[in-house]
Amino acid sequence: MKFDSEEEQYFAWWLDELQGRGFIKFYNRDIESFALSGPVTYEWIQKRQLKTKVKEVCKSTKILEGHRYTPDFEIFWDKRAEGVFYTNLNFLDNPKKMPYFIAQDDSSLVEIKSAFDMHNMTRLATINIKWVFEKFECYVQKAVVRPHVSKAGKLIPTSSLFVDTFTPKRYLMTDSGKQTRKIRFPVVMLDDFLKEPIEPLENI
Repeated sequence: MKFDSEEEQYFAWWLDELQGRGFIKFYNRDIESFALSGPVTYEWIQKRQLKTKVKEVCKSTKILEGHRYTPDFEIFWDKRAEGVFYTNLNFLDNPKKMPYFIAQDDSSLVEIKSAFDMHNMTRLATINIKWVFEKFECYVQKAVVRPHVSKAGKLIPTSSLFVDTFTPKRYLMTDSGKQTRKIRFPVVMLDDFLKEPIEPLENI
């Protein structure tokens, strides 16, 4: 499985640990894209002067490309994860106090975003996600995998996957797997998370 960023790789480690414990049936990145808009063409008449007459030919020129959007991951949850890691969209009770993920029919579409947004890509993803829900009634959830920690020790953003749930064991080692990773945010392992009550999320 190929990944476009470190954040996607780290998210896959999180999923792998849950799948190994039976909370996830499977997940994939081979997701059918959503066609949000078609191409826009302009039709015009081209006149050609022949020997005895003028021939008119209808031409078309594409002035806007079509637009498609593809989420990063799709998760298929096992029922034992309901109420712990996800809540179905049709059964939301208290949106301020619920598991991290929102699902539809026990599956979640996820867009992975970094704590840093150098090129304002989060804004673009948010617009795409709104279009997807408007046109297809499919909910795509943005997820920041790990926070950035400021020099003062402040977590940016305050809500992120590893902080609000657990940090996968694989992340405790560097990407090469040869050294212990220096982590500046609070680390909770899966077993400890499962023993703790779910706390309210600040950013839904």
